Amino acid sequence: MTTNNHDAFAHGGREDDPIPALVDEWFRAWDRAEEDGDFFDQAEAITDPIEAVLFDAVPTSLAGVLAQLRFLRRCIDDSGEELYTDNRVARLIDAIIAGVERIEGGAA
Repeated sequence: MTTNNHDAFAHGGREDDPIPALVDEWFRAWDRAEEDGDFFDQAEAITDPIEAVLFDAVPTSLAGVLAQLRFLRRCIDDSGEELYTDNRVARLIDAIIAGVERIEGGAA
């Protein structure tokens, strides 16, 4: 069983920032798949649409930035290699940077 504190970043940000909840849902689905191998296909069905949003979503809160950083960490394996062969990780990093700039500049 994976021990991640998924709900730690779900609070403390703008309530209209959907990123923390999406990341929490993504982690819950994959954690369940790790525990129950029969759940893998369902986990993919749950997480694929979430990923379609997360790779380009610009966070509007610190909680959203932190959630995306947690998601980014999962997108890179322990050797530092990206788990995706396309530009999704670069898009995620760009979205995180844009979110930090938005929050810092008060443009949220």
